[in-house]
Order: sequence, then C-alpha cells, then structure tokens
Amino acid sequence: WPRMQVAKELDGQLVPAAVDVQRKLAALEAVFADLPSEGARLEKQGRAVALRQLVAWAALGGAEPDRALAAKLKPYLEGAQATQWDRVAKTLETWTPRLAKDPNLATELADRLAAIKCAFAAELSADVRAALGHPERLASVLAGASRAPARWLARERFGW
Repeated sequence: WPRMQVAKELDGQLVPAAVDVQRKLAALEAVFADLPSEGARLEKQGRAVALRQLVAWAALGGAEPDRALAAKLKPYLEGAQATQWDRVAKTLETWTPRLAKDPNLATELADRLAAIKCAFAAELSADVRAALGHPERLASVLAGASRAPARWLARERFGW
C-alpha cells in the first residue's frame, strides 16, 4: 500500500500503468475509511477473519486503528469466525509435519478442515482434496494456507 501511494502523483496520461494502481489504491482507501462496515460485510459472507488482513495492510501505510476504532473492529477480529480460522491454523500446525512424513493422511486433514465452520477452511479442505496424490502440490497448498484471506481479498473483494 505505501508504494501504491506514489501513483497518486503520477499522470495517467504519461504513465498508463499508474491509472490501474490509482484505481486499486482508491478501492483500498475506501475500505480503510470505513473498516467497521467492511467488517460487517465480510462477516455476512463468512469471511470476517479477512478484516485482520485489511487492518494489517492499513497499518503498513501508517493507519493504525485508534482505541475507538479497535473497539468497533473487535467483534470481527476476535469473533466466532476468527476463532474458527484460528482453529484452522492450529490444525495445520499439528498436521503439516505429519503430512510431511505420510502424505496419505491428507484425506483425514481435509475432513478435519471441512468440519470447521469457516469459509476459508472449506476452501482449504477442497484444495487439500484436489492435491491428494500430489505431495508437492499438497506442500504448496499447506505452505500458502495462512495467506488464504489475503488472496481472497485480492481476487474476490478487490478483483486484482
């Protein structure tokens, strides 16, 4: 985000790529300007944990939430959906070393992830199932699992 802010000062006529960056920056800044509303939208989609990533991105640009804003965001950052995502992280922490030794356990991991009530867990479960029989692909899925909310935001929320 901080690097994107440089594009504000560029002329889109002279630097056409700047227009796309300016558009992306405007979308981010609009979300950052009303994080509580974004938290509510994400919660309705079952993806409130993605608000953690938005807050982290805002902090990169120096926009740390003050106490009042932090209090408004707390139900989304620490609520049931966030707790479920934390369960996913703990499950992966436990299972990743086991899968390194025996990739055949991936089906059991996928079942455990599917049982967690979290949209990201369901998608991760499907990704693990799709990687069955492909140890390198499974390792890649597991290595990138913690970035699922960020990837979802980039692809689905912002259309990047």
